[in-house]
Amino acid sequence: MVADARLDATPESIYAVLTDYADNRYGRISSASESRYLEPDADGTPMVFTRMEGCILWHCMSLPRTERLETEAPYRIKSITIPESGSFKYGTSEWLLERDGDGTKLTYKLELEPDFSVPPIIGPWYLKRTLSQGAMRIVPRIERLARELDGRPVEPLHE
Repeated sequence: MVADARLDATPESIYAVLTDYADNRYGRISSASESRYLEPDADGTPMVFTRMEGCILWHCMSLPRTERLETEAPYRIKSITIPESGSFKYGTSEWLLERDGDGTKLTYKLELEPDFSVPPIIGPWYLKRTLSQGAMRIVPRIERLARELDGRPVEPLHE
């Protein structure tokens, strides 16, 4: 999945929102029911844990995931899923932030291979649809929190 958006907030504030995993603050923008920083990897790379709760068709589940964070503040955040740590055989996500006047062009890339069975035919379509709809809800939340950090006026969310 790839999503592009323009946010009326600075890359610095968006970066701060996207890297705030402490005390489940990441859950303010996503469907994460749990998020936190873990002990850094042996090489010092930040590690994070998230748990998403969701349903695919009639089957509801908990999806834990541990990821390594590779960052270049304030313009790039890449996460790499540790396969043996949760519900995904493979996963990467990448947030690219590019200054655009007084705002930011945001590009989000996500690639996941679940370690659970997805019903054939309708399952992959439904999963992609659910992820796309989630992305549409996340962007206004990110912008709102980032605008607060920038000290800009904040409009109420209409979800």
